[in-house]
Amino acid sequence: MANKVHGNGDLNNTAVLRKTIITVPDPPYARRTLAVPEGEDDSAIRAKFRPFLLHDDLASSDWVARLELSTALKMAEADMQRTDGDRLKVMVLFGSMRSRSYSRLLAFGCARIVFRLGCDVRIYEPNGLPVKDDIQHDHPKAGSISVLIHRQYTVVHTCEAEPTHSCG
Repeated sequence: MANKVHGNGDLNNTAVLRKTIITVPDPPYARRTLAVPEGEDDSAIRAKFRPFLLHDDLASSDWVARLELSTALKMAEADMQRTDGDRLKVMVLFGSMRSRSYSRLLAFGCARIVFRLGCDVRIYEPNGLPVKDDIQHDHPKAGSISVLIHRQYTVVHTCEAEPTHSCG
């Protein structure tokens, strides 16, 4: 004897879904970027805080360049016009000190997306940062991140880290 499905027979529960709105990409915004151009960027800041940027030959084929961001780009462009070109400042933190790790790759990918949307993005390199403990509060590297996050630079910060790294 087969089991009978009760209710309306909707095994995937699609009856409760909201109506899907299909958004159509705006062609003028395809592959567009609001990123800080290299000529307008401070070379010292670019060298120290923007390791996520790719060389021009790789950047054009990067998955971030192919993302459909027309609605987000319109919103970011309108915000930049409203604030006279003032860019949102974003600090991206990650906890892995390995030269190649998933947290580093994820942080760099996120940084490239928000950089494309016109944000002034900086990545804090964790190499040399001590593991969190009750002793090294005065370590220079720990002090520099505190100053950057809480006093000098950041409006928004995001952290991608395992709990033991304690970025936030």
